Amino acid sequence: MKELKPKVDLIVVLSHQGKTGPQQTDAEAHPDLQRDFDEDKKLCGNVPGIDVFIGGHAHIGIEVPFVHPKTGTIIVQTYGYGTRMGYLKLTLKDRKVIAHQGELVKVWSDQLTPDSAVGAILARYKQLLAPQIGEVLGVNKKRLIRDYRAESSLGSFVADVMRERANADIAIENAGGLRWDIPAGEINKGHVLDALPFLNYLWTYDLAGAQIREVLEHSFSLIHGMAQVSGLRAVYDMKRPVGSRLIELKIGGKAVEEQKTYRVAVTNFIAEGGDEYYTFMKLHPINKGLLLSDIVMDYFRRHHEVSPPQMGRLVPLNESDRTVPMGAKIPMK
Repeated sequence: MKELKPKVDLIVVLSHQGKTGPQQTDAEAHPDLQRDFDEDKKLCGNVPGIDVFIGGHAHIGIEVPFVHPKTGTIIVQTYGYGTRMGYLKLTLKDRKVIAHQGELVKVWSDQLTPDSAVGAILARYKQLLAPQIGEVLGVNKKRLIRDYRAESSLGSFVADVMRERANADIAIENAGGLRWDIPAGEINKGHVLDALPFLNYLWTYDLAGAQIREVLEHSFSLIHGMAQVSGLRAVYDMKRPVGSRLIELKIGGKAVEEQKTYRVAVTNFIAEGGDEYYTFMKLHPINKGLLLSDIVMDYFRRHHEVSPPQMGRLVPLNESDRTVPMGAKIPMK
């Protein structure tokens, strides 16, 4: 900052930090899902000289630009998935911002005429990629949707596929690994890759019942969304402190035994400590399997017609537990 400031008129920082934003297209419509931008405010308070700080990752829409009370830095950020376009107009004098005007403009994509040049580029690549991602795998009878803070049909489906393929007692998938809904109707490779775009592989572990409780307690903190599961039923109470929200846990219809070993299927993302699931880092995998997206594609091919999964795996003690604010302060150990 000290080196740049004398040489330029304006310093704009583009960032990608803070808590993971909720991976839902409709997150903007759910205030309870919204994150905070405390990391952005902390950085801007500690580093003077930034004129504009454009945040990312948290997907929190700052409707009116936030001006840091200590440094005067203007902090802005849009919601995720292109639902808004950020607009910021600055008035400068003698290399200083003396006025600003900003807002988040709603994007009504169905009312916009596509740009012809960009449309032509997209059409060309769609044609080139059609042989690779256009293969019809099967039929999905009902849309599979995500929910970053609760049990979801897409998360349950993916976890079911993981558990079946690994021949495991249970399966756990992080909510942030699900990036798009799978629509009803004919499903091709592109639909699966939209939902599972990462190079995540299926790994298998043996965990004691107490360790599975530890994993679920971390999930119920909601700091990285709620894990999606298969093969278990967990009752939780969000009114209890973090670390003691799991009320009841059954695997295969039976109460979990603390010392008993269970076979658990996860992705290597979780296994390597992603989203702070550190329990698995203390253990060694029993098996390292295939790419998760390939496994889901193969499931569609083999079953051809897929029905919605059975729900009721992650059960809130009170219905109000479903609306715990994502931006709520969570005490960390």
